[in-house]
Amino acid sequence: MTYRTWIEVSRVALLHNVQEFFALIGESTRLMAVVKSNAYGHCIAEVTKILNAPQPPLNIRGGESGVIWFGVDSLDEALTLRNAGITQPILTLGYVPLDRLSEAVEHDVRLTVYNRETIEQLGKIQTEINPSFTSPYDKGRKGGVKLHLKLETGTNRQGLLPEHALELCKLIQQYPNLQLEGISSH
Repeated sequence: MTYRTWIEVSRVALLHNVQEFFALIGESTRLMAVVKSNAYGHCIAEVTKILNAPQPPLNIRGGESGVIWFGVDSLDEALTLRNAGITQPILTLGYVPLDRLSEAVEHDVRLTVYNRETIEQLGKIQTEINPSFTSPYDKGRKGGVKLHLKLETGTNRQGLLPEHALELCKLIQQYPNLQLEGISSH
């Protein structure tokens, strides 16, 4: 079978685009490359490999790579990156089923949260893990699960209403090994 369509990813163009973002965001802002949904159909493994390789023009933050974080849709995508040797922080932007949260904790995947059930399950998981847990992925970072609260601001897809945010923040604080690292909206 002959296909009439294909995708070509230009390494030079991709790195140029990342450099343009670095020029816009300034020195104190971190960059997350969102590679969800198989890098929007461009092959998550290939795109991440390009973005993760040390590049002199991108290595402006003193890190091993110009791209500081990776954003994925699912735990499966996060594990694909971990299995490919990605050690930078990975944030799962989509829902992670309760019965798979242990895998996320084990592989030091940051999670987007917006409901009590996820936070309570993570709290139970973390009490079973040694509090001095050291991440094998994030340069030996110690501590618990890093969470990002997702607020619903109009798309009605995922998140909690802003008026319920404080309630979930207080719930997170009840678990010493859960840390609210960020807040996002879609």
